Amino acid sequence: MKEHLMTDSTIPHHHTSQIFVGGTWRAPTGDRRIEVENPATGEIVADIPEAGPEDAATSVALAAEAFDKGVWSGLDVTERGKVLTRVADLLDEHRDQFIEYVVRDLGSARAFAAFVHDISIDIWRDYARRGDEVALETVETGPDGRTVLLRKEPVGTVLAVVPWNGPIVLASLKLAPALLAGCSVVMKPAPETPLAPLLLADILAEAGVPEGVVSILPGGRELGEALQAQPGLDMVSFTGGTEAGKAVMGVAAKNLQRMTLELGGKSAAIVLDDVEPVDVMPALAAGMLGGSGQVCTALTRVLVSKERHDVWRDALKDLFESQVIGDPDDEATTYGPLASQAQMTRVLARIQDAEDDGGVIVTGGEALDRPGYFIAPTLVDGVTTNMRVAQEEVFGPVFALMVYEDVEDAIRIANDSQFGLSGAVMTHDIAAGVEIGRRIRTGTFSVNGFGAHMSFPFGGYKQSGMGREGGAAGLDSFLEIKQIALPAGAQLA
Repeated sequence: MKEHLMTDSTIPHHHTSQIFVGGTWRAPTGDRRIEVENPATGEIVADIPEAGPEDAATSVALAAEAFDKGVWSGLDVTERGKVLTRVADLLDEHRDQFIEYVVRDLGSARAFAAFVHDISIDIWRDYARRGDEVALETVETGPDGRTVLLRKEPVGTVLAVVPWNGPIVLASLKLAPALLAGCSVVMKPAPETPLAPLLLADILAEAGVPEGVVSILPGGRELGEALQAQPGLDMVSFTGGTEAGKAVMGVAAKNLQRMTLELGGKSAAIVLDDVEPVDVMPALAAGMLGGSGQVCTALTRVLVSKERHDVWRDALKDLFESQVIGDPDDEATTYGPLASQAQMTRVLARIQDAEDDGGVIVTGGEALDRPGYFIAPTLVDGVTTNMRVAQEEVFGPVFALMVYEDVEDAIRIANDSQFGLSGAVMTHDIAAGVEIGRRIRTGTFSVNGFGAHMSFPFGGYKQSGMGREGGAAGLDSFLEIKQIALPAGAQLA
């Protein structure tokens, strides 16, 4: 098997010695470092500088200054869209390197990393296209006959907080619309997966984003708190856990910062009796095991009828045990490690909770005896709605098998959650599937599929967040609406 272990010598020197502040690489003000680990082996693959509070202050100040000067916000939206096209082209040109980085520091199976990277490219192209189509000014007439100019303007300086499980795709959902809108952005990637975001910094500069407009600062929670506390910050776009999101929301409330939150999920897949495992197993496999279950929209509750329970239990057991678990670099691997030792420890604790609550482990349930942070895909049977494994986000490969009496009961169980991010139904009756989707309280829903189409609005109900990313709604999140009312009888030329 080919060995791809990276060392600092294989990563650009400025990524290991400098940080990207206001569009330029410069030495950090502090001396703290981040050791980047390969979760498939436990080995350190890079050592990079961590940004500190002074770097946070400088980045936000530069972003606000650039915004006020109009070096980016003052450009026509079509010109900003052209830069986004160049970003997409460069993401495509450097595709192999991005995939390599995500395989190394996130541990994604190579095929999954490639799939997700291509979605990232599509996001940039979609927003670039919208630059030619969006109407930022419209003229309307009020009931009194007066003319009003409605104008959409960039919200200002944005803090984008990106989690470790989607270092480029989730960054793209924030950066692309924010930049198209004309905002300045300070992005904080997670310390576990900083390699691809640092390469993205190079691409943004090469594509023509002016100095001052974007900073990309690797760091942990302390850095995020320092960034959000800076004067001149107008908005926070946060993706992460629900409890962390509540903390961010509390600070935003004090400062009246605009915000979008994409938070946790506990998505249900309702399997109707008209489908056989062979019909829908590829969709279920993608929705459950992609990213080793570390996906916010993962289908972590599978709802089957009481009559068909044994069939689906055995089919899911076979699916889980058929996964090729191993080195993410191996093209044959379908299932990689969890992202870190801490993540593995949390997931094992949630498995123990499931057993303590009366759940039955059908397969998996333990760490694998090998280097790295591997837990076998775990199926928990006998789950009822009052169990923690049915209510709490695990964010790992632990899946609850639940039974329903009839379709009404299935809808009730699916909605019996504090979360409302995603969901799915598996059926040959598309009309019936759509009708079920209308009744599930989630921001996204699929019929015989999984996840969300990133060219359309994506977000959650209830404890899964607020606001939307993707599509026109994702762009509107970074825009303010102003009205300019004209005097009676006046018209715009």
